[in-house]
Amino acid sequence: MFIFHFKPLAVEDKKKKVPYKVWTFELIKKEMPECPDKLAKKISTLPETERNSKVSALKEIKGYAGRKSDAVFAYFETDYIGINLFVRFTDKFVQIAKNLREATYEAFFALGNEKISRFFIKDPDKLIASFVGIAKIGGARAEAALSALGTDKIPELFVKDPLRVVQSFSAIARTAGNGTSAAFEALGNSKIADLFVLYFDGKLKFDQFVINVLSYKNVSIELGRPLDDLHGQQEKRERYMDSLSTAQVLGLLLSDPQYFHTSTNHMLFDRLKKDLKGRSVSELFQDHSVNTDLVRNFLFRAINYDRIYGRENSLLNEVDMTNLIGNMIKPLANSTFDPTYYFLLANALDKMKAPDKMQKILTEFFGILTERYKYLSKKITISEEERKIVAAIEFLLVKIESSTTLVLENNKKQMSELDAKAIFEPGRYSTAGKLSIIQIFDKNDTENHWKLSQQWFRKYGKPKRGVDGELIYEGKTARIILFMGESPGDNQKFVKAKLGENPNRTVTFRGHSFSLEKSFPYDIFGNGNGQIIFIPGSCGSSGSTAQYIANNPNTDLRFFSNTSTGRGQVTNAILDALIGTKTAAKFSDLLKKAEPQIAQNGGDLNTINVWSAGEALLAYVYRREG
Repeated sequence: MFIFHFKPLAVEDKKKKVPYKVWTFELIKKEMPECPDKLAKKISTLPETERNSKVSALKEIKGYAGRKSDAVFAYFETDYIGINLFVRFTDKFVQIAKNLREATYEAFFALGNEKISRFFIKDPDKLIASFVGIAKIGGARAEAALSALGTDKIPELFVKDPLRVVQSFSAIARTAGNGTSAAFEALGNSKIADLFVLYFDGKLKFDQFVINVLSYKNVSIELGRPLDDLHGQQEKRERYMDSLSTAQVLGLLLSDPQYFHTSTNHMLFDRLKKDLKGRSVSELFQDHSVNTDLVRNFLFRAINYDRIYGRENSLLNEVDMTNLIGNMIKPLANSTFDPTYYFLLANALDKMKAPDKMQKILTEFFGILTERYKYLSKKITISEEERKIVAAIEFLLVKIESSTTLVLENNKKQMSELDAKAIFEPGRYSTAGKLSIIQIFDKNDTENHWKLSQQWFRKYGKPKRGVDGELIYEGKTARIILFMGESPGDNQKFVKAKLGENPNRTVTFRGHSFSLEKSFPYDIFGNGNGQIIFIPGSCGSSGSTAQYIANNPNTDLRFFSNTSTGRGQVTNAILDALIGTKTAAKFSDLLKKAEPQIAQNGGDLNTINVWSAGEALLAYVYRREG
């Protein structure tokens, strides 16, 4: 029974003698502004008893959905949930919200799929039971698990056999561990989804499917994060390592070779070597049907940490070298230039040590590169993609053997001139004598860091509030702008506007690596002539470096890529190092000088790279003359 205090709308119930509300459109909107107009109008036309029940249901849903209620209500205007469906199945919608609480939004997201919506109409109780089962499996990650139902490939499988989907999701959650949320999100990736379909249809074993999930960027980051975060607590770190399965360890080693601390990588290699018990790595790859791209990741990682071959703790034996090394060089034969591959290859070769066995591998690489280079050089006509490949191979040849006569001296000179890019020149990123710095925050990821950054820059006094809500701190040598948009789209708009005002800046992102592309799509810099230092954040972001360069070849970019998991205030410690540098200095020198503060805030110079061999290779490829 509703008590209404405004006389104009009060109507007397003759039996109970108690005023009650007549739910007009205006009153519904007044009490529940988030209710879509069309839904409010529809309810206001129903018989009075029905109006009461519908409004009561909406209030219940709002209460259960909590902070996401606004977004939940918006779904009532979508094609496949719609107003009529709510009116027809009101009690079922309440049941969904009652069981799923704040995960109601994700349930409605899934229900917004045409196939799942039709399934709901046919058998709402079965659908709700399946939703509840998936939410229980997800536990704290219920929202991510339910979101997966709304992706491109999963709905068709769900309506075919919801119980099988629930069981499959349960297996994913058990296997992914700390990476469970990201694992469900990965089902939105077309390649991972295609593999899930094959597994679901019995054409792929679970181990073969899940190894691709475990090595997927955000899954591996979250699964491996404790190994980095506990690097100062070795006993806890080892306990976490012991809790990982062989498949999980392998998945981490197959992930992007730029991820994780040096010590974490060595722990993973040691653990895998122990689990192999004398078997070859290539046998393990065969067991899990590891694809060629992931094999290359493993090899690049093994090279980076001198664990590939020829030492007592190396992972590859003679059989592996024969079976796998060809996999690593296979992309050299492609006619399309892959910036990420050549970026990683350059970094791997640059980090190779020089014991006899490793030198043998370098010599083999040099021979293979030479053969490919000569073949392309003899072609009468050459495509733009092949021209890029030629330039990349030239860079790698000189990297391995600087005295080679295969590469023209003029081209070698252009490569050597790239060394200047490893130097920080404050004037290049300054306006009116002050470094121009903008720091962008993902609202869903880092509201805590938003507060911490305000505390960090309080030394410059009270900030001014800009027209877009940004905070502006200004000192004698720097102007720092902090901005946190309501959405990634707001962040993009702000960054583009600031780069339009001044393309010579230091730009930083504070948020999870899997949120980076939302606020900073690869073309964010517009391929303009700006000079930009870009600090994109934690380990997952370092794997995006090549794509940013490839999409902005005319932009003079310098990356501070942190290959360990992000935490604390490492980004701000780096910014302080830049602000405190008054004259030109090597990036490596200014980082070394700032090492105590960086370490105090959770950073490790061994995992912070500026102007790597891979970046130099791409700069040469895109700007080579002649």
